[in-house]
Amino acid sequence: MKGIILMVEDEAYYSRVYNNYLQDDLGYFVIHYDRGERALKDIRNELRFDFGLIDLTLPGIEGLEVIQTIRKKNPEKPLISMSEYQDKPDEATAHFNKQKSYHDLGRIIRMHFK
Repeated sequence: MKGIILMVEDEAYYSRVYNNYLQDDLGYFVIHYDRGERALKDIRNELRFDFGLIDLTLPGIEGLEVIQTIRKKNPEKPLISMSEYQDKPDEATAHFNKQKSYHDLGRIIRMHFK
C-alpha cells in the first residue's frame, strides 16, 4: 500500500471509478465519505490519512469547508480539490477537473505526492 487517501465525493459514479482506480491500479487505500459532515466528524476525531481528494460541490457542508478545516489542523497536508466547473481554491494543493480522464488524476497524484 502506497498510502491512505481521504476521498470526499458524493456522486456514486465518480466514487466508484476513482476508488477502483486509486486502489486497484495505483495501490492506495481509500477512505471514502459521501458527505462533508461525516468526513469532518472523523477528521476532528484524528482520522489519519496521507492526502485528501475533496469534491468542492457536496450536499450540506461544501468541500471548501472540509479543505479549510483540514488546513487549520494540518497546514501541510496535501489536498486535491475536484470539480467539474469550479477552479482550484487557494487552500488546495492541486485541482482535478472531473470532466477529464481519471488517468489525469493519477498524473496529478504522482506529480504532487511522491
